[in-house]
Amino acid sequence: MITARPMKIHEIKKMHKLMREQYGSIIKGSFFINNKNKVFLVSELVTFDPNKFNSDGVGLYIGTIERDGFRLSIEGAQLINAKKNVLEIPDELVYDWTRGFKLKLKNKFKGYVVVKNKTDILGCGKSNGEAVLNYVPKPRRIQTYRKDAENPIDKT
Repeated sequence: MITARPMKIHEIKKMHKLMREQYGSIIKGSFFINNKNKVFLVSELVTFDPNKFNSDGVGLYIGTIERDGFRLSIEGAQLINAKKNVLEIPDELVYDWTRGFKLKLKNKFKGYVVVKNKTDILGCGKSNGEAVLNYVPKPRRIQTYRKDAENPIDKT
């Protein structure tokens, strides 16, 4: 069973340090973390007995603490107001990104990046300088059922 608990102060400081290093900004608030290292932003007014309620559904999922950094969710990427590691993609790649494809796009970044198009924040990906891995969850991807709608970039 997955359970969430309030984050301790030293855990929040560590997470904020990761956010500052990676994105040049932080998300402020109260946080819960579950046993899969998923972080949830909650209202400071939230109080409940985790023994009586399923605590995994508390708050807004903003990201996951990974071994190599903090991977933002779509909502986390929109909330953080990133100053660093922001990858601007052209209009013609937005559709491929929202369909869940990896983008072969040379860039200067290594690690997690916030992907945006103009003023729209599209989510978070992981760049190796040659391509950007897509972390849009399958249920949130645009589904394509046409035969001719194949990805000209790269399938994952």
